[in-house]
Amino acid sequence: MKHSPQKINNSQFMKTFNQLSHFSRGIDSMKKIRRFLLLTGLLLITQFSFSQVYYSYQSGDWNQVSTWTHDPGGTTQTASDVPGDADSVVVLSSRTVSLPGDIATLNLNITIRTGGILDMNDYQFTNGLNFLDGQGTLRLATINFPGVVTNLFVEVDGGTTEYNNSADFTLPSVQAEYNNLIINASGFVATQLADLTINGNLTVANGIFRINDNTNTTALTLTVNGNVFVAAAGSIRVGEGATNVVDDPMHWGHDGGTAPYLNYYLRFHTINLYGDFVNNGSVRFTNLSYPVYNLFPPTTSGATAGAASVYFFGASDNSLICNGTTDFYNLIIDKGVDQSFTLNVYSSAYTNFRLFGANSAEYQNASANPDVRKALWIRAGTLALDGLLVIPSLSEADPFNPGDETTNYLIPSNGALQIDGPNVAVFTTADDYQEINAAYGVAAPDNGTIGITSGLYSAV
Repeated sequence: MKHSPQKINNSQFMKTFNQLSHFSRGIDSMKKIRRFLLLTGLLLITQFSFSQVYYSYQSGDWNQVSTWTHDPGGTTQTASDVPGDADSVVVLSSRTVSLPGDIATLNLNITIRTGGILDMNDYQFTNGLNFLDGQGTLRLATINFPGVVTNLFVEVDGGTTEYNNSADFTLPSVQAEYNNLIINASGFVATQLADLTINGNLTVANGIFRINDNTNTTALTLTVNGNVFVAAAGSIRVGEGATNVVDDPMHWGHDGGTAPYLNYYLRFHTINLYGDFVNNGSVRFTNLSYPVYNLFPPTTSGATAGAASVYFFGASDNSLICNGTTDFYNLIIDKGVDQSFTLNVYSSAYTNFRLFGANSAEYQNASANPDVRKALWIRAGTLALDGLLVIPSLSEADPFNPGDETTNYLIPSNGALQIDGPNVAVFTTADDYQEINAAYGVAAPDNGTIGITSGLYSAV
């Protein structure tokens, strides 16, 4: 029977604790204090109200009494009922609690401990949650991520959300933040249609994670502050929706912008990466079937439209491991403020690392550190290349202004290009489309189509 020496208003109590901890929001060093305050508040609520704390005694269904205990260690089964309104639930390590149907309970406070799993299956918490925290796993087979009044689970040092859907789906736009995110939808497509921030790691275990659909024309942003891992059965794609309104890389509308986010690169989706990137599956940030050096992708949505500008940030050494097809449109290295930090790129086959973006535009902001507008921009840091890897062209001439030296490929003084292996080849420019076909295993038809201008320029 639920005890109640004194009844208090749960929502008012949580509001007070949220106000006390508001000063710590956004400050990583203070988030543990905020979490402590909130958890302390929950303990006081359960002590002085009708609420109880339910711990997972064993793996089982939510509505089975045998799943629950009031023993914090989870070793003795003591519960005689299941969680009710305003109760607190703790899913302990090595236990999986599964929803057998929709749960209509009000004001639930849920913590999923490391190693614990709350599996929502095809169901949902129809009245949302009051509180969600922990470093375990929340598994869904729908897009019904619960509405939460206080959600620490998706913040830095929070838990892992896994989408295990059995049909194509769009990630819920109302949930714009996750700590760790796993896409585990074998044979299906998970589509991002709103800006998304992942505080920890992104894992594509099964299925396709797609940035944009095939009709949307708004450029999206994906930020991953941890690592990206694509398993052998996983893929990353961009949708075929065209986000660029002109196809001329030299168009005046691409001028300007605040480095590193130049307008030139913002014509496409923006992907900000701060950790390692390991691809054992298939990744394509373009839908082109071969590079086109003098044009952007089509301005009308279709099979070859859509692309992304991928940034590697962070004052740290990181790795880009290409064990499967890894095609970039624009790749920008911006690590630190000088050459100190390195992005180490390893490709296990010549067709596993490829650059498809235009490279005929001129640089801007003439200085020791100009703003380069090419498929590859080493703005700061060192790009180290190893394995079986070839870049057949860094720069092609502007076909309307041959002889313009501003279309040379420049490596800024804050950047460096380092060749770390005997099987790495980097060419400043290409002489013939067949070089591209041989290097990348593609089938471009001729020089004009691919934008080859007979090697007028070099790198500086």
